[in-house]
Amino acid sequence: MAVQRGPENPVVQRMAVKFQKLAKRTGKPVWARIAQLLVRPSRGKRGVNLSKISRFASDGDTVVVPAKVLSLGTLSKKATIAPLGASRGAKEKIEKAGGKIIALSALDEKADTSKIKIII
Repeated sequence: MAVQRGPENPVVQRMAVKFQKLAKRTGKPVWARIAQLLVRPSRGKRGVNLSKISRFASDGDTVVVPAKVLSLGTLSKKATIAPLGASRGAKEKIEKAGGKIIALSALDEKADTSKIKIII
C-alpha cells in the first residue's frame, strides 16, 4: 500500500502551511481551498491555458492557478494572475493584455477575497 505524502517541494509545502494558517486566522474558506489544491499530487496539477483563464475571469479579478499557466489561447482580461508557475509565452501574453503576474506566495490576507477566482 502506498503511503500518501504531501508535496516534496519545500516551497510548495511552506505555501500550503501559510494558506492553512491564513484560513484559520481569517475564517475565509478560499485560503483553505488554495492550500488543499497545493498539496494534491503533481499528476493532479495539470497546466491551465490562457484561454480558460480568459473564459472565467473578469477585469480586475485575482486569478489563482495552483498549477502552471500555459500560453495556448489569448487573454482578453486585465487580471492579476497568481500561478504556481508560468511559461515564458504565457507571461508575455498576460503583460501584453494589460494584466500582471505575481507569485502565488505573494498573496496574503490583504487581498480582496471577493475578487479571487481559483482556476484548475
